Amino acid sequence: MDKIKIITDSTCDLSKDTIEKLDIEVIPLNVNIDSKSYVDGVDITFEELNKIILECEDFPTTSQPNPDVFKEVYEKYLTKGYKIISIHISSKSSFTCQSALIAKDILETQDIAIYDSLNLSGGLGMIVTEAAEMVKDGYEFEEICKNIECTIPKINSIAIVRDISNLLMSGRVNKMIGKISKIICMKPVIGIIDGKIVLLGGIIRKKKILEYLIKFLENGNLDENSKIYIMNSNCNELVELFKNYLDNKKYKYYIIDIGCVVGAYSGGKSIGVFVKCV
Repeated sequence: MDKIKIITDSTCDLSKDTIEKLDIEVIPLNVNIDSKSYVDGVDITFEELNKIILECEDFPTTSQPNPDVFKEVYEKYLTKGYKIISIHISSKSSFTCQSALIAKDILETQDIAIYDSLNLSGGLGMIVTEAAEMVKDGYEFEEICKNIECTIPKINSIAIVRDISNLLMSGRVNKMIGKISKIICMKPVIGIIDGKIVLLGGIIRKKKILEYLIKFLENGNLDENSKIYIMNSNCNELVELFKNYLDNKKYKYYIIDIGCVVGAYSGGKSIGVFVKCV
């Protein structure tokens, strides 16, 4: 049986318990603020980041690990006889996958499979968790790779953020649409389509948010085997209401707290829903 290691990056937003339980290696991205660089989830928490954003003049930027970081991590497991499956944030949002591919080319090995998840946060976390569970269950390298390839296009996602300011400053959404959203105090609804963050619409009334999330799920043709990940960014009250709905429907779901890299763009008081459709 192959020895297999699952590697991902910090934008998966998985909890430390999940990472340790499933023996996942997480390579952190960086958050850069006022000429200082912080390692996501190591040097700074999302709560600390929010305070800094309010105090500093410049909007934070994020950056991918350089290829040498990937090379070092890959070599650590290759020398122990592992085959590696490396799954990362969408290449439309970060150059992380590119760094991973460069490292693989330098090592000149076929024992590394690198996947662009075309997603982030809960969407990436779902793919990574499922792969790691398959490793624990004794599946072969090729079987896990095939499942990843089948899973990536099946994930649907939306997120509702408090306001669009962070996304505007980061250049992640169209400026004209963003300015209109701010003028009418609309809570933006964003999604990920073909790996790219897009503005899907907006909600003006706060009471409509839960209704929108429920409608999103009902349009997903879900059943008792569907997986649902909820991304929470200091939106505890709404998350609890949504959990009540999911419990009543007997859906399987997982709650993840947003990390610094994704949180830098979504801001506080945001909620995301990631679903693997059957």
